[in-house]
Amino acid sequence: MFIVHSRTILKSLKTNRLAKVIVLRNTIFPCVFHNKVLQRHAAARFSNLTSLVSGGSLSTEKSKRSQLCFVTGSCCIPHFEKRQTGGEDAYFTTPKAVGVFDGVGGWASLGINAGLYSARLAELTQAKVKELGPCEVLKALGYAVTCNDQIGSSTAIVVGICEDRALGVSVGDSGLVIFRDGNLIFKTVEQQHYFNCPYQLGTDSNDTLHMGQKIDIPLRVGDILVLGTDGLFDNLFDEDIKLAVERTKAFHPNDAAMFLAKKALTCSLDTKRDGPFAVNSKKAGYLFLGGKADDITVLVCRVESL
Repeated sequence: MFIVHSRTILKSLKTNRLAKVIVLRNTIFPCVFHNKVLQRHAAARFSNLTSLVSGGSLSTEKSKRSQLCFVTGSCCIPHFEKRQTGGEDAYFTTPKAVGVFDGVGGWASLGINAGLYSARLAELTQAKVKELGPCEVLKALGYAVTCNDQIGSSTAIVVGICEDRALGVSVGDSGLVIFRDGNLIFKTVEQQHYFNCPYQLGTDSNDTLHMGQKIDIPLRVGDILVLGTDGLFDNLFDEDIKLAVERTKAFHPNDAAMFLAKKALTCSLDTKRDGPFAVNSKKAGYLFLGGKADDITVLVCRVESL
């Protein structure tokens, strides 16, 4: 593993001084480095590093029930005030299942780093998916919630390929959009108790996995899935994401994920452009102007045939 600075990438991310560039087998993507307190769960957040080195994201994993797989790219940029702890987002990627988790920042008022909970949730879910298979992503997430030994709570969205369908669940305000032939064919719905208070799984939460939105969508080769935390969807409209996907569809999903995350970051720092969060806040009776600074995590998954 070699850490290098790429003028082109760093220039494009000039508003974000939190990212470095890692080059692995000619694949370039940003990675946020954790301090010691998060090293225990670094593998869960950046499991795609290992899968890329071993060829996992491009694996020809055999399955009797599915000839489809994900080729996945990822980008994670923490809020500038949380860069020392790596932020509160987490994710995992495998050739047939992916997941995004957003730790609830309100725990910080109690001196608790919610990033530890979301990272452990990602780690446990990924391990259980490998044991049970991608068709059982809901069971895997339920197991992870039950066995998580950290204090905190998190939104969650997990998706697995089962035969020729995408199965999964979304709890809270992280999201999934699916594009086919340039058209948006599916989008999850934000789940909130009230404005800016999403459903969440974890310590002392009454929300359950069964309250989440079930995902069951037929897939085709060439479909593009974009998963992200609210740092993406609070700053980019559907049309913004669609245009970004179209602009980068000829490249590896890593490039698409980086492009989307950088665009969301730029919009989050724009005080003159009202993004989705500002629009929704006005609908809820609150005044909020400009973009919303937050942790930003983006996964871009291209469906391919084994």
